[in-house]
Amino acid sequence: MRRAAAIVAGTGVAVAAAIAFPSGGAVPAAKAAEAAAAREDGATELDIVANLGAIRAGAWDVLAAEVRAVGAAAPGCLTKWIVEQDALEPAELRRAISTIGSEGGDYVKNATGYGPGGASVAGIRLLRSLAGTMGVKASGGIRTRDQALALLDAGADRIGTSAAAAILADRAGRG
Repeated sequence: MRRAAAIVAGTGVAVAAAIAFPSGGAVPAAKAAEAAAAREDGATELDIVANLGAIRAGAWDVLAAEVRAVGAAAPGCLTKWIVEQDALEPAELRRAISTIGSEGGDYVKNATGYGPGGASVAGIRLLRSLAGTMGVKASGGIRTRDQALALLDAGADRIGTSAAAAILADRAGRG
């Protein structure tokens, strides 16, 4: 990460790190330590996998503690909390997003790419409706320009994709 930070220094390009990826099962102190190390190494953004087990168990104190711990350990870093939307019941999703927002999370993100689903227009619309002032990041299975634009139209503020080159090439081909 230090090398990436040095390469992009002064360009306006952010360096992001994944925290507790892909399972999210780490305890709040471990997530905080990982976040602090990433920040020290030059990360300015963190994609943190929320503790799915805690969410499914209704252990909202655990989720709140991890959001607070990461925020305290990596001040100034933008935090994007991955909730594995398709693995949650609607009430769990609502409460998770509410908890993340009330504890200082900056973004919610729908998926890691390893869970049961990816980005869908309906799912991103739902996240946008629940996120309040937080940002929404769409991730998982986004392979085309049309998909990316539809997700942005649905309320995503950011797109996470491993197909950025193909999406940008498609844009260039269309003018």
